[in-house]
Parts: sequence; C-alpha cells; structure tokens
Amino acid sequence: MDDEGTITIESRNLRFRNAAGAYGLTVTEYRIGYFDQAGNAINISGTEQVGSVNLFVPAGILCDEPDEVMGCSLGDEGWYFGAGPEVVSPQGYQLLPASVASAHIGAGFPIGWYAEMEFTGFDTSGRSFTTEPYFLAITAPD
Repeated sequence: MDDEGTITIESRNLRFRNAAGAYGLTVTEYRIGYFDQAGNAINISGTEQVGSVNLFVPAGILCDEPDEVMGCSLGDEGWYFGAGPEVVSPQGYQLLPASVASAHIGAGFPIGWYAEMEFTGFDTSGRSFTTEPYFLAITAPD
C-alpha cells in the first residue's frame, strides 16, 4: 500500500513440472480459500476464487528430441524417466483479492494468514485429479 492508500497486488504466473515417470496432465482449474492465523476462513464477499487454467504439463519422461508441447513419450528416441520440463502459464493470475489484502492491512499485518490453493484436471490416461492443498503465506511486502 502506498502513501495514498493504493494497494498493488502483482499477478503471478503458475509453474508446473511432473515428477519422473508421472503421466502428462492437463490442469483445468484452481481453487483458493483464504484463512487467518487461527485457521478461520476469511469470509469476505468474493474471497474464494475459482479460475480456469487449461495448461498441459508433459509427462515425467525425457528424450533426445522432445516435442515442443507434448514433451516425450515412452519409446521416443533416447527416452528415459526424469522430471518433466517446467511449464509456465502464459498469462498471470491475481491470486489475492483486494478485499483480503485490505482485511490483512486492517488487522495490522498479522503473521500467519494464508491461502490454500488446489488444482484439478485430468491426466493422459483420462483419470481426473485434485491436488492436495498448497499453502501460501499472506505477508506484507518487506
């Protein structure tokens, strides 16, 4: 927040990479909930976010000449199991609503506020998935 009270929240690009041997997958959606230091949901209008992603993450297979988008597959020339290539979302996402940032400021920048973020989608064998929640700290800039 600047001297005039303007809050600036930077957008973030999402980064994904599959573990060695993992199926390729398509991330289709994210969900974020916001919580205070006691684990209570911050229930301000519009705080829970659900967003569309639509991003393919190649399998955890490497090879001599990977496809630009699909990466490598079993049987490709020189293939082996390894952490898949990192994929970065082409667009940025606003992951912190202004209402939560304002509430955090109003509460005196308490330590321990956090967000829980999970992703859903499907893998290359057609199975759907939902990740375990990722925990993100809500902090004021240093």
